[in-house]
Amino acid sequence: MEIWYDKRQIFSEKEVLLVAGRNQKGPKDKRLFAMLVLAGLILFLWVGNRMAEERLAEPVEVAKEVSQTSSIYQDILEDHQLASESSRVRQADEGNKNDQASSSIEDSSGDGASSSSESESSGDSTSESQQGASSLEEAEDLGQLYHQNPPSVPGGQAYVEVNDNVPIFTDADLTDVEESWERYSPLDDLGRVSEANALLGVDLMPAESEQREALTAITPTGWQQNRYDIVSAGWLYNRSHLIGFQLTGQQDNLLNLMTGTRYFNVEGMLPFENYVAAYVEDSENHVRYRITPLFMGDELLARGIFMEAYSIEDDGELQFHVYIPNVQPGIEIDYSDGSNQLAV
Repeated sequence: MEIWYDKRQIFSEKEVLLVAGRNQKGPKDKRLFAMLVLAGLILFLWVGNRMAEERLAEPVEVAKEVSQTSSIYQDILEDHQLASESSRVRQADEGNKNDQASSSIEDSSGDGASSSSESESSGDSTSESQQGASSLEEAEDLGQLYHQNPPSVPGGQAYVEVNDNVPIFTDADLTDVEESWERYSPLDDLGRVSEANALLGVDLMPAESEQREALTAITPTGWQQNRYDIVSAGWLYNRSHLIGFQLTGQQDNLLNLMTGTRYFNVEGMLPFENYVAAYVEDSENHVRYRITPLFMGDELLARGIFMEAYSIEDDGELQFHVYIPNVQPGIEIDYSDGSNQLAV
């Protein structure tokens, strides 16, 4: 009996020690769990704040665009005798316009918009129009020639002319003008956007009361967002419409949105989009319009886009064919995935 009592006593002491040990570990486990919860909460709040900043920045930047660029484009349109008191310039994407962007579109639109009147005396533009309004086979050959590799763009320029600034539409592209339309290519196997086509008209344009929505629900390929002090408004990337909002009213159409730098979106695409929008609204003519993004291999970020436009009823009074590189001055970009850093 005494031995049994001792064994029981020993067992009881071990049990007490075991329970005590568990009690000692409990507070440590709770502290560790609390720290993990706190870290997770901080991370959640940081990510949420970053997304909120980006979402709020979008409509604010658009509002700045409207107030700062309307007079610029009104002057451009008056220079080409396309403006009227009723014309309004609608904004498509984020950004501010500066004098450099204004002069760029003046140079380009001057080459295209005045070509019709010049052709009456010289006939040069007639041959260019024939080159643009080619057969399907010729158009495919020209597409292979011009749209497979990025053209060289001099430093400090937001775009470069392609094919002497003449679009490469076929005859059929320029004759189907019964009503306006828009078509978007399906995403490829990598989720990338492809060619977008339209016959633009006033009936496709958004109503005056329609507001541009935030596009943060869409994440296009190559989207690795970062903020930089050297980038206007901070954010490197915009969700760039292939066919601008002011032309068709498209909002968060994933077939129409690509990752584009601030410079590409505002200095490159926007001047041409605004010029076309103002022309269509003022003249009520149709414009054949095509945007072709250029991806190299399996890269997720487009190297740039080709923009083509040709006004129908006046036989190309407005026409252009340009390449806009997807770059940002001072920033190095890896086009394989969209990652980026300050240039060394």
